[in-house]
Amino acid sequence: MSRRTAGLNAATGRGQAAVAQTVEFFISSIRDPHNPRHCGGCLLGAFVACTPAEHMDMASTNPSAKLKRSNSSVATHPELWDAVMKFLMLKRTDKQLERLLVRLSTCACSTEQNAGPGRRYCEDGKKLANAMKSKLGIVDELLVNHSGGPERSLICQQTYLGRAFILYVFLMFNIVVAESKITSPAKGDSRVWPRCATDLIPYGADSFMETILHWRSFLPDATFFLSIAYVMRVVQSLLIPSVIKYNIFCLLVEDSRRVADMVMAGILSDNDETRTRECERFQHFVYQFVKFFEILMSNMSQDVQAAIWRGSETKAMQICSMFAYLAQDPLMPHPQEGASSKCRHLAAYGQHLFRFFHMHLPPRPSMAVHPLVESCDIRCFPPPASIRSPKEASVFVITNFREENRCSAQGCLNTLQSVGKDFQRCGPCAIVSYCGRECQVKAWKDEQFPHKRICPILRSLVELGGGHAFFFSKQNKIKDTMPVYKLTILQRWDSAGVSEEQYSLVDDWSRLVWGSRQYPMPDGTEWTPGFKDYDDIIAQLSAQGRGPKLNSNFFSTISFASCCRAITHLTRGRSLAGLHRTTTWSSSLQMACRSTRNEKSSFRQVEKVKAKAAEQAVGFFISATRDPHNPRYCGICLLGAFGMATPVEGPAQCFFGDTKAQASTIAHPELWKAVMMFLAHERTDAAMNRLLVRLSVCKCRVDQQGGQVKEYHEAGKRYGDIFLARMAYMDELSISGLGGEARTRRLASIFGGSALVFTLFVTLSSAIERSSVKSIAKGTSKSWPFYPTDLIPNGPDSLVQTLLQWYRCISDPVIFATTGFILRICQEILSPSLIKSKFWSTFVEAARRLVDLTMIDLSAADDDAHSYAAQRFTCFIPHWMPLFNILYEFIAPDIEAEFWRGCETKAVQICSILLYLSSDPRLRLHGVDSWVDEHLAVHAQRLFRLFQMHLYPHPDMPVHPKIEEEDSKDFPPPISLETPRHISAAAILHFRLDTRCSARGCLNTMQNSGRNFQRCARCTVVAYCGRSCQVKAWKDEQYPHKRICPLFTTLVEVGGGPQEVFRVQGGRDHLESILHRWNASGVEEEEFQLLADCSKSVMGAKWCPLPDGTEWTTGYEDYNEIISQLSAEGRGPQPVIAFLTHKRTDKQMKRLQVRLSTCSCRMNQKCGHVNQYHEAGEQHGEVFISRMRRMDELTFVFGTSTKAIEKHGLKSTAKGISKSWPFSTTDLMPNGADNLVQTMLQ
Repeated sequence: MSRRTAGLNAATGRGQAAVAQTVEFFISSIRDPHNPRHCGGCLLGAFVACTPAEHMDMASTNPSAKLKRSNSSVATHPELWDAVMKFLMLKRTDKQLERLLVRLSTCACSTEQNAGPGRRYCEDGKKLANAMKSKLGIVDELLVNHSGGPERSLICQQTYLGRAFILYVFLMFNIVVAESKITSPAKGDSRVWPRCATDLIPYGADSFMETILHWRSFLPDATFFLSIAYVMRVVQSLLIPSVIKYNIFCLLVEDSRRVADMVMAGILSDNDETRTRECERFQHFVYQFVKFFEILMSNMSQDVQAAIWRGSETKAMQICSMFAYLAQDPLMPHPQEGASSKCRHLAAYGQHLFRFFHMHLPPRPSMAVHPLVESCDIRCFPPPASIRSPKEASVFVITNFREENRCSAQGCLNTLQSVGKDFQRCGPCAIVSYCGRECQVKAWKDEQFPHKRICPILRSLVELGGGHAFFFSKQNKIKDTMPVYKLTILQRWDSAGVSEEQYSLVDDWSRLVWGSRQYPMPDGTEWTPGFKDYDDIIAQLSAQGRGPKLNSNFFSTISFASCCRAITHLTRGRSLAGLHRTTTWSSSLQMACRSTRNEKSSFRQVEKVKAKAAEQAVGFFISATRDPHNPRYCGICLLGAFGMATPVEGPAQCFFGDTKAQASTIAHPELWKAVMMFLAHERTDAAMNRLLVRLSVCKCRVDQQGGQVKEYHEAGKRYGDIFLARMAYMDELSISGLGGEARTRRLASIFGGSALVFTLFVTLSSAIERSSVKSIAKGTSKSWPFYPTDLIPNGPDSLVQTLLQWYRCISDPVIFATTGFILRICQEILSPSLIKSKFWSTFVEAARRLVDLTMIDLSAADDDAHSYAAQRFTCFIPHWMPLFNILYEFIAPDIEAEFWRGCETKAVQICSILLYLSSDPRLRLHGVDSWVDEHLAVHAQRLFRLFQMHLYPHPDMPVHPKIEEEDSKDFPPPISLETPRHISAAAILHFRLDTRCSARGCLNTMQNSGRNFQRCARCTVVAYCGRSCQVKAWKDEQYPHKRICPLFTTLVEVGGGPQEVFRVQGGRDHLESILHRWNASGVEEEEFQLLADCSKSVMGAKWCPLPDGTEWTTGYEDYNEIISQLSAEGRGPQPVIAFLTHKRTDKQMKRLQVRLSTCSCRMNQKCGHVNQYHEAGEQHGEVFISRMRRMDELTFVFGTSTKAIEKHGLKSTAKGISKSWPFSTTDLMPNGADNLVQTMLQ
């Protein structure tokens, strides 16, 4: 045995010596990274000899086999991998990279030098390179459509030996890094390579990303994406910002789409070899795609995942569905290995993206997907209600804090990778971790959730749940055992009697910590469009038995049903599915093309046919509307042509809520120029009515234009059928006063024209809804509109008057929505004209007419009348709300006040009435949704406070409780909001988003300055309309920007940098996080005071006067009666008037006392209840007079309140479990403790 052991040891020693010699050979060969000493084949053979363990791992057929790192090159020869990383990650130009590949592909090794091992390396390497030729061939075909184009493809075909070497090294690199630990490299104490995080990114994170992408431009293989994912798993926060910066996920999705296109075309070929090659390509790429998702979801927190996916999430979800279809496609040459497993993974990832980014919410369109995606969604959504409970959340919180590598101190952005050995776990609880002593002390003494209090709770929960050994066992993290593991912990906690307060405390603490340091999570408001031809592709993959039938009603309970409710009034009982088939031109054209083309032709031919048809329709529409008073064809014909010219934004898509990418605004801007010239042309009211009648009379010769006129008529009639019911609803909102047969004749006489005009307006809204305000203002937009003047071709006054004329003619609220979208882009150019024409009064009165009609229908006991009212209401509101939203998001408060001045009270009352109507059970029964409630409440509360309607002489106004609830969130604001620090933070965000010149007294804007409107290059906060204003502000006598600029720069950097401070979707938490960093930085209070004074001076010089509470316009006289009617008999909540604890001045308090002492009540109001209340009040008043004659009635109110609470249970009120009012302590101080004390003293 001893001889045998000695022999084995000797053989092992000789083998190790040979490997060491090979490593030395390899390192010396690549010492000059631009000119290696040997060819790629020789280096490839040597590298295989250097990494025998890794090579066997790659060649293993067992996918579960893992690399034994103790025997691998990362343990025995880390210097090899250091040399490899420096060789691969060195920055090179395109020419240098081409020369390197040519050098590696040219064998100039001398035979004497290659004698012995050198010759063997060269021969072995070339054999392996030849074996990799098929894989490189797949890559070369992708390269033709890549950024390099055919020229680079030709170069790469001649350098296969060098590229084989590079690709193989990256494959080996992925195997090595995939098994690397995370903690030990981060702390720099790993015994194997990588020994520290910088070993993987030797020249920095950005340089790593640029070099990887450079290699990918010559070798477009998904292996490079896996390299990024594996490195990101290890170095995490050091690389994540660069991954987001270079939009890696978007590049992966684009490559995935190219692969899908090639596979779809290739599997239709008659050549078996071609089909086999496409099958191999698909298998290779899908494995890499799925693996990338797996690494990301297994190792990255959810906020990081959101940041990486953001911008390509819709396309990625569609790719998952397309790949799932291809994996099961019967046209594949042989059964796909692991096809069912791939489909399950793809379906899971697609479903996760859909729900993670809230794609089920409007305005996202419904999407057809593979049935497995829907099956996965049915299993996962909606989650059980218990999963949101603090108890179950506590299990997730504990395990997540234990596993994450980020500092647990509130607001700290440091990680294990950024601080290394200083990153330590809390000793007592062993759950949370800190980046250093400073953060640990800060968290221990935190004001809101001190770890001194949280630590024993966490420690107790872990011990009661089974201890650290059970709680953090890796076995319990396996998916199959997870439910049992969690249930066991919850049962143990129940048995131990853990209080609900502890769960809630842990949950609240975790939300605060995570919310203070993470990337923004998807909230349902953001949406990026998917592939334009996605529906066509899915239809092709599921056609003729090639795949399972697509589910066009995917997530029908949420997304598609919402769209259906919005068009219920259009269908009159017809089948929605049938309507969709008859109205979607692109689908009908696709089916026609598919029936006439060869089954094996590429689906790209469909796109060409559609593009040609759209081009013809554009020319037809432009020539037909050249004379805006007398179009050459009828409205129905023009409607059909316009629908074919705008297949993405057109009528079918607009009706069904589909607002995808604005294709025709890029391809055919001349069409939109013609549309705006037609709509904005100046006409008299009589001329406009004549135009509508002319468009409604068909005198077209259907045999003209080679049969196109007939085709346009047929398409236009389908769209017209949809519009018919809507026109009847909207005409009731007009002020024509016609009824009966006269109204019917009028509708028939203008039907064709009204349908065309409505379609033009709704499609225009869809086309400009997401246009970039900045690029249009500066004239750099790549799609129509190119300039603000494109939307106001005849001037702003003319446009506003024309819009009002169109509303008088067709009375459709879509005109309000279009006005809002034009205002968003033109802003101050259009604002004076809208104010001058009192456009907002028309806007409010339109809603009032809707209210009156709805109240009349609700007064009837007929269910059909209620249904009709619900359909009209649902038709009106979606086009009425955008104008509110645009004012809130894009218009400065002083300009908004000018818009509303004169009708502000009526606007608040209308919002309150519409809130009651939207929640009325008689309308809800017929499909009126509640999505609008939150928006109405927010806008009503904003107007109420903007015009300070809570001040005298405004009378008390009953409103819907949701408005009062919204008001209680923000008013009165805390005193801290008036500090210089808060004012400074608000000023920075305001100046950054403002489109007006920041020079004091200048009224110019980005819209009227164009490209001259530039931001200060130093601070990037303020902007100026030109050089003169910039110089003027720089040398300003009172607040020179020369002094303010460095202060802006410092505060932005201290606050977290531009990316963090200028985040649009921030809110109050965002502001607080900035202030928290400022407080920790030690900036002097004088600096904040200077900035606050400067901002007040600049804003005061250019803002119009804001309402001060002294002005007041009357509302509707019958408002109180309407509210009483809508809230009676349990139809709606009782209106509220909150006044007792409102903040008032002493003068306002005295006026209130006088008002309460003067009786001007009408005794016959409210069915005699007023008289009854007076009699009861007089009895209480007599008792009060005998007690103290000179005290006013308010004292009695407080005395009664005192008796009500003097014997109330303290414990039950404090814990919120009281069965009578007050239920909690906040009921006694609804506006805060300071405000209550001040009010009591008054």
